[in-house]
Amino acid sequence: MGASVLSYAVYATVVAMRKTMKYRMYPTASQQHLLDETLDTYRLVYDQTLAHRSVGTTAGHALAV
Repeated sequence: MGASVLSYAVYATVVAMRKTMKYRMYPTASQQHLLDETLDTYRLVYDQTLAHRSVGTTAGHALAV
C-alpha cells in the first residue's frame, strides 16, 4: 500500500510541472516600432494603476480588484 501512495505522489508532481520555452524575435523596423509603442502603453497603464492603488491604500480606502 505504501508503494502506491508514493507512485501517486510522484505522478502528481510530474503533472504539476510546467515547461517554459524561450523564443527569439527578429522584428523588422516597423514591427519594432509597434512593439515599443505597445509596451510603452502597457507600462503607462500599469504605472497609473499602481499609483492609483497606492494613493487609495494610503488614504485608507479599500480598492476592489
